[in-house]
Amino acid sequence: MEERLVLCGSNYYEQKYYFNEKVFGRLPQQIKEELQIMCVLFTEDVGGALFLEFDPAEGLLLRTECDENDLLYDEIGSVLKAKALQQDKQEFLESLELYYRAVVLGQTGNKAYNAMIAKEAVALQNFGNSFNLDRMTWIKPSFLWLMYRSNWGTKKNQEYILALDIYLTEFNSLLQKAVLTSPDSVIYTDAQWERAFAETTVYCQWDPDRNMNGNVIDRAAIQLGIKGNSLREFLQAGICRIEDLTPLVRKWNERRKNGRLSARDLPSEKLYPIMDKEVRKRLAMGR
Repeated sequence: MEERLVLCGSNYYEQKYYFNEKVFGRLPQQIKEELQIMCVLFTEDVGGALFLEFDPAEGLLLRTECDENDLLYDEIGSVLKAKALQQDKQEFLESLELYYRAVVLGQTGNKAYNAMIAKEAVALQNFGNSFNLDRMTWIKPSFLWLMYRSNWGTKKNQEYILALDIYLTEFNSLLQKAVLTSPDSVIYTDAQWERAFAETTVYCQWDPDRNMNGNVIDRAAIQLGIKGNSLREFLQAGICRIEDLTPLVRKWNERRKNGRLSARDLPSEKLYPIMDKEVRKRLAMGR
C-alpha cells in the first residue's frame, strides 16, 4: 500500500512552514505562496498543525493534528474548519490534485458518472443541478480508454457511461485554450509553462490508448480537462446530444469476458485532423 505524500504543512507550536520542494518544486510561485498563506493562517487561527497530503487512492487530503499536552486545542472544531477550508478552496485544491496525478503519478482523472447525474443529463440533454460546476470535468474521446479507466463501468460512482455529441466549433475552442498538464521543453520554458498552467481553465493530457482488454496499444489518447468559465461555456454551447451507453456497455463487457466481442461492435472512431499548426505544436501532436 502506497504511503501518503506530504505537499506542505504548518506547525503552530514550532512556528514553521514546510513545503515539499523536492517533489513539487515546479509548481508556479504564486501557488506556492497561496499554499503558505492558507496553511499558516489556518494554524494561527486554530493552533496545532495542518498538513496537505496526497493519497494515491483518495487524492488531496487535509489532515490536522495537535500536541497531546495541548489542552486548549479544539480537535472537533479544527476538523470542521479544515472541511470548510477544503470546500472554500475546492477549485484551487483540485488543480493541485490534477498536477499531482498528471506530473507526479503520470495519471489523469476519470469522469464516468453516477446514476443521478447521468439520468438527469439524458433527460435534460445537458447537465443539471446534480452536476458540480465547481469541479474539474474531463472529455475523453477514446471509448476504450474510458472503458479501461472505469473498468467497463463497474467502478464505484462510474457505473454510467454517457456519449456526448459535441459541436466541432466548441471542441476546437477548447483545443485553442488547452495547456499540457506536464511541461514540454520543445514548447515552453519552465517559466512559460508554469504561467500558462496556472492561468488556464482547459488542460490537455495524453495517455497510452488501450484495447478491449485494457492493454496498451501504439497510440496516445487525449483527454481535455475543463473547469471554471470554460466548463460553463461548454455546457451552454458545446453539447449537441447526450446518449446513455450504459446498457450497451454492460452487454459488451459480458461478451468481452466471454471472448465474443469484436471491435466492430463498439462505437466507431475516426481520425479527427487538427489543421491548426500552432495547436498541434502546443499540444505535442504528431510527435
